[in-house]
Amino acid sequence: MSEREDDLEQQTIELYFQQAMNNVRKQNVRVQPTGFCLNCDEKLQPEQLFCDMDCREDYEKRVKAQAQRVY
Repeated sequence: MSEREDDLEQQTIELYFQQAMNNVRKQNVRVQPTGFCLNCDEKLQPEQLFCDMDCREDYEKRVKAQAQRVY
């Protein structure tokens, strides 16, 4: 391999590594209560995140799908 090919390969590896690290950071973000359901915006008690299990499951599915999306 030439030096140029080695450099391109190293840049590609670094790019994939950065994308993987960004995906991990996104997954480790803790959600804070807002006083509203994070899925349907229904008013809640201050410490709640979701109004019911269905909203929680819908939210988790949406977040998981977004994390798997490649840009």
